[in-house]
Amino acid sequence: MDTETTDSPTAGELGPLATALLHEHHAIDRGIEAFTAHSSGVSGASGVSDAAAKLQAWFQPLREAMTALRRHIYLEEEIVFPSLRTGGLMMALMVMVREHAALWQAMDNLDAQLDAIGGAAAPANSAPSDAALSDAAPTQETIDALIADCRAMLSLLDDHNSKEEPVIYPHIDADADPETLARLAEFLDSGHMPEGWVCQGLAKQ
Repeated sequence: MDTETTDSPTAGELGPLATALLHEHHAIDRGIEAFTAHSSGVSGASGVSDAAAKLQAWFQPLREAMTALRRHIYLEEEIVFPSLRTGGLMMALMVMVREHAALWQAMDNLDAQLDAIGGAAAPANSAPSDAALSDAAPTQETIDALIADCRAMLSLLDDHNSKEEPVIYPHIDADADPETLARLAEFLDSGHMPEGWVCQGLAKQ
């Protein structure tokens, strides 16, 4: 199956479950884009501590976007892909799994950077303490590296989605078996990724 980039389908061109997955793509993109757009102005902050505070304000949306992306990868690899591994889609699915691994590694790298500058210092529903901000205070080089890596992941994600959406998604509602479609609908509604689960491309290493 050819996995070269083609025009992605619109929601109206896909079945309801594939459309739900398409909407997840867009929501994840928005979360990452919001973070990079905000942190682009961190260099204008008045002092290192102020810069750390500005970054802290956007760590939660980025964390949420990455949590959503990991969950999305899980549902594709554990629910969607197994039912489509027949005929001409086999090679395309192998490419998707390999790209999932690259995305997963990029997220692990971003998580490590967020932790290093205090991203995990405060609970998600509270503001960071002054001491946490002081400890977190990143250099401009650290800020620039974080933003660059975040944008690099967004580029990987865009390239991945531009293949997955037109090549894989049209087959979900049309070709997946009824049991798979029922499981997918239930998971989309209320499912959670099992703790400790790792994408297939990395689990095999």
